[in-house]
Amino acid sequence: MNATIKLNFEHHPKPEFQLPIRNYHEFYKFYLTEHRNITSRRLHVLGSSVGLVFFSRAILQKKPKYFVYGLLSGYASAWIGHFMFLD
Repeated sequence: MNATIKLNFEHHPKPEFQLPIRNYHEFYKFYLTEHRNITSRRLHVLGSSVGLVFFSRAILQKKPKYFVYGLLSGYASAWIGHFMFLD
């Protein structure tokens, strides 16, 4: 019942995109290719989760420094995911 699914992108070359992106369909195809790496996606989830914890703490404790921590943790994780774990 718990089968492992392995996605194989090797036979699908990375599509070429023409800038500027003119519509949502073009954007979404570009977005999906930028987030193909599983480690990058996991870092996005981690950064977003930690960021939300800090945002809620900023609201509950009324301390703006936690809002800044939330932004930093979210963006840092996303940037590391994009620039360190490329396809």
